[in-house]
Formats: sequence, C-alpha cells, structure tokens
Amino acid sequence: MEEMLIQVKVPVHKQLIMYKEKIYLLLFCFFSFIACKQPELLISDKGAGNIMINESLKSTYDDNIIDIKTDANKLVVSIILSSSKFKTKEGLGVGSEMTTIKEVYQENVVENDINMSKGSMNIGDIGDVLIVENISFIDNNNDGIVDLVWVVKKEDF
Repeated sequence: MEEMLIQVKVPVHKQLIMYKEKIYLLLFCFFSFIACKQPELLISDKGAGNIMINESLKSTYDDNIIDIKTDANKLVVSIILSSSKFKTKEGLGVGSEMTTIKEVYQENVVENDINMSKGSMNIGDIGDVLIVENISFIDNNNDGIVDLVWVVKKEDF
C-alpha cells in the first residue's frame, strides 16, 4: 500500500491569525506564571511572602535581604526587609517614595521621626517612618525613599 501525502494550503492571513493565537497563549501562560509567583514576595500587615507574624518559620529565607526575629516559642514577631523585590499589593516597598506612601494610604498613615538621643537629650533627626497597620516604611537617611520595611505586631511597637 502506498501512502498518499495531502498538502493543504492555508491562506497567509489565516497563518498570521494562528501565529497570533500562539503568541497570545504563550503570553497568557507567562503572565499567569508570574502572577502565581507574586504571593511569595507580597508584604501585608500579617507578614512578608510566606513568612507570617505569630507563626513559626516554615521555609528558609535569604538573611541578606530579610531579618527575622522570633520569640521564646520560635514564633515570628518581626520581619525587616531590605529588598525591593517585596511589595505591598499597591506595589510599595523598599525604593518607593515616602510621599507616594502618604498619597496611597492617606488617613491610615501615622508619621514619626526617627531621632537619635543621648539620655533625654535629642541629638538629631536621622530619618522618618510611616506606619500603616503593622507595616512600617522606614527612611533612615532622610532622602524621601524607603530604605527598610518592617512588619511587626502593633503591640510590639
């Protein structure tokens, strides 16, 4: 038995449509993958990524960009982030402008200065902190840019 090969010519415009559909599918898969990875880098008032306040550590972390303090029961009480990879759902974190944080959170922001003192004498202002819920955005050199993000239980302030 002889095999017959049948060739079908597809018009160019249909080839382009099929090509576009493949590109759209590829882009959809790519962005879906990125969206699925985002929670690992999300800052919330409950924690950062998969590290949560009042819970034990469930995974390893890079101590060059995250500083974690635990209590006697080994529960997380404080997370300090120095990486711009971590962001709030509004896209704010290390590297954000302090004015943008004030604009985004408006009346929910508590603003404080970071002062250096000796005893009861104030020596100088070394930075600012904007507090939203359990998240503190810290500018430790007065340049108007967030240098650290600190997630901590309110009662630990």
